Amino acid sequence: MAQGKSPTTRKSITFNVATLKYLEALAATGTHGSDVVSVARTLVENGIRDAIKDGFLKVQEFE
Repeated sequence: MAQGKSPTTRKSITFNVATLKYLEALAATGTHGSDVVSVARTLVENGIRDAIKDGFLKVQEFE
C-alpha cells in the first residue's frame, strides 16, 4: 500500500433502479466521477464527511 493511503476493502451493494439511473446520469456529466462506482464512492464519502461535520458521527481511527 502506498504511504499515506487509507486501507480499503470491497463490499457489494444493491441499488434500486431509480438510484442507479441517477448514478448513471451523474457519471455521464462527470461531476462526481466517470462511472457509477466512482460516483457512488464520491457520494458516500461526501455523506460521511457531512455527517461528521453535522455531529452525527465522530472522527475515529479504525483498525
